[in-house]
Amino acid sequence: MGFLKKNGKVADSKGQDDSQIEGEKKEDVPKASIVQLFRYTTTFDKVLLMIGSVVAIGTGIGLPMMSIIMGNISQNFMNINGNTTTINQFEHDVIQNCLKYVYLGCGIFTAATIQAICFLTVCENLVNQLRRQFFKSILRQDIPWFDKNNSGTLATKLFDNLERVKEGTGDKLGLMIQFVAQFFGGFIVAFTYDWKLTLIMMSLAPFMIICGAFIAKLMATAATREAKKYAVAGGIAEEVLTSIRTVIAFNGQPYECERYQKALEDGKSTGIKKSFFIGVGLGITFLIMFSSYCLAFWVGTDFVFKGQMNGGTVMTVFFSVMMGSMALGQAGPQFAVLGTAMGAAGSLYQIIDREPEIDSYSTDGVKPSNLKGKVTVSNLKFTYPTRPDVPILKGVSFEANPGETIALVGSSGCGKSTIIQLLLRYYNPEDGKITIDGVEIDKINIEFLRNYVGVVSQEPMLFNTTIEQNIRYGRENVTDAEITAALRKANAYNFVQSFPDVSDRRPSCWKRFPDCAHFFSGDLYERW
Repeated sequence: MGFLKKNGKVADSKGQDDSQIEGEKKEDVPKASIVQLFRYTTTFDKVLLMIGSVVAIGTGIGLPMMSIIMGNISQNFMNINGNTTTINQFEHDVIQNCLKYVYLGCGIFTAATIQAICFLTVCENLVNQLRRQFFKSILRQDIPWFDKNNSGTLATKLFDNLERVKEGTGDKLGLMIQFVAQFFGGFIVAFTYDWKLTLIMMSLAPFMIICGAFIAKLMATAATREAKKYAVAGGIAEEVLTSIRTVIAFNGQPYECERYQKALEDGKSTGIKKSFFIGVGLGITFLIMFSSYCLAFWVGTDFVFKGQMNGGTVMTVFFSVMMGSMALGQAGPQFAVLGTAMGAAGSLYQIIDREPEIDSYSTDGVKPSNLKGKVTVSNLKFTYPTRPDVPILKGVSFEANPGETIALVGSSGCGKSTIIQLLLRYYNPEDGKITIDGVEIDKINIEFLRNYVGVVSQEPMLFNTTIEQNIRYGRENVTDAEITAALRKANAYNFVQSFPDVSDRRPSCWKRFPDCAHFFSGDLYERW
């Protein structure tokens, strides 16, 4: 635990101090590309992405069309005020323009609904696949990798990074496409009606674009750092809660609270920086935006007085540029969310794509048909990857013949458990070899090897499921009768039958383990 000191530094249960752990997490992780982000989408998902993108473009283009109708209605009011049209003609024109609003609104409503459905469906499917692949890849990794990667941090990374991927690939991706289409649509309409006034309004746009891009980059960087900081805090919390009895036994609560608070403060300070960037970016964006509006009405009024355009054109150009500019400002945060999702996906894919040195899923290796169980250990040398300066085994050799009972005796840390871990190929030795019936264990299929070797550790862990299922994990296709026989051989059957609320139809060994955990002592854990 963290409050146990080692050479003046905080050390965890594997001998790693905080500086080692933090140093490993500072490794730069490349971002996933937009194509890699959607690598686990199916053909159906890709079709939905295409449909969603098309309707998102339609939604984005539809919004600037409103400025054309707005300009026409504005001109209708100017004409009636200037006595240049009749009342009947004015009423007819206004009604026609209002109907166009209704038709446009229905179209945008339909397109926006389809857009949200498509992108959210793809997002849920993608995140589900990512969660499966990430968890599968974690189970594939070898023990040295777990020694260097805190399990709590991995759990936090799984949750936080997937949430960021979900945000970046869901409706926000559709909104990003919509806003980009709205930006181009707005300026195309504006240029079509009057290019001079549009250029005048766009004179301040480069400042807005540069500012938005710079702020978006700062936000994405700050968000990535914030996620890493909170992942460390999550790892500390899980470590403490998992070993709460040890913490209490050593009165380590104040120290652990201080350690957790420090990790939270690091994340909070990074989050405050991100909020500052967001505030400054929005402030500058609106300043430039409203300055361009002021310039547009000032110059537009002069053009109307000179007879170079009518008031309706001024309104159309103004609202088109306004919608395009607002879309650009709204697209900035969506790009930042997408960038964060790509960074989070890169972190997930780094683990998913990692091929461990000792691959539990490997189908390579021999599967001897008639093993007798003669184990030979020859000149075994080994040091743990996290403690390379502390040799554990220095040339151990012995032989265990079938039927023999051998006790490995020695002080704590001398390598007794290490030999068992090497036998199970949790690690590869630095030198020497272990053979079973003359076959080196690195030549034997790893799944076959671990099925063949049975181990009862000093502190066994029971899974959060039924007692029956915990027993079934030991061998596939085991029958109920064999479960009962195993309980009797382990001298645990009578104890299991003593559980309260025994069902008449199902034996109590089918009870969920958490419901009866308080009945278990250390030796009972070992019997399972």
